[in-house]
Amino acid sequence: MKNNYFKALSLLGLMFLTQTIFGQCCAYYIGHSLINLNTPFIVKELRTAAGQSTLFRNHINIGAPLTLQWSAPENFNSNPIWDPIAGTDVEHGTNFMTALGAGSSPVFASLVITESVPLLEMPADTTAKYGKYFFDVAKNHNATIKSFMLQTWEHVTDNNWTAWRASITSLLPNWEERVTKINTPSSSNNMYIIPAGLALGALYDTLALHPVGSMTHISQLFSDDIHMNDNGNYFVSCVMYAALYSSSPVGLPSVKAGPYTENMAVLDPILRAKMQEIALKVVQTYPRSGFETILATSDILCFKGKAIKNDNLIEYCLTENSSPQALYLEKSTDGIHFTAIAKLEAKPGDELNYIDGDVQDFVTYYRINMTDLMENHSKYSPMISIYNKQYLPTSTIMPNPVVNMAYVKNYTATQAKLINSLGKTIDSFVYTQNLDFSDLSPGVYFIVFPNGEKPIRVLKI
Repeated sequence: MKNNYFKALSLLGLMFLTQTIFGQCCAYYIGHSLINLNTPFIVKELRTAAGQSTLFRNHINIGAPLTLQWSAPENFNSNPIWDPIAGTDVEHGTNFMTALGAGSSPVFASLVITESVPLLEMPADTTAKYGKYFFDVAKNHNATIKSFMLQTWEHVTDNNWTAWRASITSLLPNWEERVTKINTPSSSNNMYIIPAGLALGALYDTLALHPVGSMTHISQLFSDDIHMNDNGNYFVSCVMYAALYSSSPVGLPSVKAGPYTENMAVLDPILRAKMQEIALKVVQTYPRSGFETILATSDILCFKGKAIKNDNLIEYCLTENSSPQALYLEKSTDGIHFTAIAKLEAKPGDELNYIDGDVQDFVTYYRINMTDLMENHSKYSPMISIYNKQYLPTSTIMPNPVVNMAYVKNYTATQAKLINSLGKTIDSFVYTQNLDFSDLSPGVYFIVFPNGEKPIRVLKI
C-alpha cells in the first residue's frame, strides 16, 4: 500500500514538473469572497479527478474591488495548503506582482479576476481601467495567457429571489461593457467572461420547473444573502472548470469542499449531474466564454444525413486510427444547445448509421461527441443539419440567434407573442413582422402562439 502511495505521489510530481518546466500550467485567481478560498481548490480537485495539472495560486482579498486589489498587492490571504509532494504546507496566496512577474515560474496559462458587488456601485470605466492593468500584467507574464472576468451575482434583498434572478439578466450587458472596455483596442488575445451568474440563472430556471434530485430552490446553494455554501461553490467551480480548460465537467465526482474541511460537495448524484450539465451548456453556448470546441475531424471520415419520411437518417464512419472510448450522437433544434440522444457504435473503418425516429422540427442539427482513449478529452464532429419537409413550420424567424433585427414570418395569420424566460410579454404581433431585439438583454426568448403551434425559441446575443 505504501509503495502505491509513493508511486502516486511520484506521478503527480512528474505531471507537475513536466508542465511547469516544459510548458504552461496553472490558473491564477484574483478576487474576493465570491471566488473565496474554496472555489479554486474545488476546480483543482476536479482537474485532479480528470487526471490533469493541479497547481493554482491566488490573491484573495475579502470584499475588495479591483481598485483595492491593484493598489495593495501585498495584502492577501496566505492560504496555506498541505502539499504531499513538498511534504509541507505551501502558501497558495501570493503577491500577484511577483507571481505574474515577467520571467517568473510557474508560467500561468490562465488568469481570473472579478469586480466587487453591487456591480453598479463601481463605475464601468473604473473596472475597465484596473481590469486592464491586471490584463496587461498577465500578458507581460505570458503573451498567450487566457484572461477571464468572473461574472458574479448580486445580494438577495428581502428574500426576493425573483428580483435576484432578473438582476442576472439585466446586469449582463454591464459586465460585458466592462470587459469590452478592457479589450479596447481589441487584440487576438482578449479577455473572456466566465458566466457563473448566467449558470446560476439557468439552474434557477430549471428548478422553477421541477426539483433536481434533493434540490428544490436556488436558495439551497447559499450560506447567506450572497455567498455560496459547499454545493454552491461546487457548481460555480464546474462553470470555471468548463471555461478555463474548455473541458466538460460532466461525469466528474464529488470532491472535497475546500482545503480546510473534510466535507464532500454535492453528494447527490442526480443534482451533481444536472449541475455539471448546466455548467457545460452555459459555457459552451455563451459567446464570450472563450470555450474552444475541439473538432474530431481527424477521427471522423464521413458524417452526413437525410430525411426519410418522418425520420432522419444519420450516416457516419470512423478512420482506422481512431480510438474512441465512447461515441454519442447529439441533437439540437437551434445549432447551439445540444442533447445526447444515442450512444453510437464505435467501429473504426466501418460505415454505420442511426435513425432518429423522434424528429419534431423542420431543421434539426446533429454532431458527434467523441471521448478519445488516448487523449482523455471530448471532441466534436463538425455540425450537420437535416431538413425534413414533413415538419415544415407555419412560422419562422431569421436569423436565430439574433443580434438586432429578426424577420418573423407567420403563415397562418395567427396572433403571436414574444415573451422572455420569466414569461413576461415583450411584444404582440400578427402576420409577418420585423422584430427589434436591439434593446433587449441577451438571453432566451420565445415566440408563442395560441393555436397550439410549438413555440419558437430565440437566442438574443
